Amino acid sequence: MSAQNEVGGELPAGIFGAPLFDRESIVWWRGLERNEMTVQACDRCAVLRWPARALCNRCWSFECTWTAVSGTGTVVSWVTSRHPFGPWRHVPYTTALVRLTEQDDILIPATYLSNDDTLTIGSPVVASYLDTSSLRPTGAHTPDGGPEPTTVLAWRAAEI
Repeated sequence: MSAQNEVGGELPAGIFGAPLFDRESIVWWRGLERNEMTVQACDRCAVLRWPARALCNRCWSFECTWTAVSGTGTVVSWVTSRHPFGPWRHVPYTTALVRLTEQDDILIPATYLSNDDTLTIGSPVVASYLDTSSLRPTGAHTPDGGPEPTTVLAWRAAEI
C-alpha cells in the first residue's frame, strides 16, 4: 500500500501514523483534509495558538476562531530517526520543527519530505498535505460526527 501526496507522488507505506484527534483539535485535522493549515485565533486578544486548546494562554479567554495561515515557515530544529519506533514507521526519517511565518511562538513538528542533506536552521519550508486513507481501516468517527481524519501534515523545502 502507498499514500499519495498533494501532487500525486507516491509515499512509502507505513511512514505515517493515524492522526490523533480530540474535540479541540478536530478542526485542525479537517483543515488538513482541505489542504489548508488553520490555527486558533483568540477572539479577545487576537493571539494565535497551536496546538488547539480551550483556553487562550495570554488572556485566558475561552473564545476563539479558527483562522487559515500560510502554511509556510522556517526550520528551527530537526532530528533524523534511524531507529524504528513502531512497525508503521520506516527509517530513516526526518522530523522538522518549524516556526510559522505568522507568529514566532508557534512551532509545529512534522515529517520533512525533502532531501535533508541541505536542511539548515532557517531553511524556508512549506506545508504538504498527505492523504493516508489507504494505509488504515475506515469506519471510525470523530467528536464532530464525521469520518476519522486521514490527512497528515508534512514539511518540504520551499522553492526559492
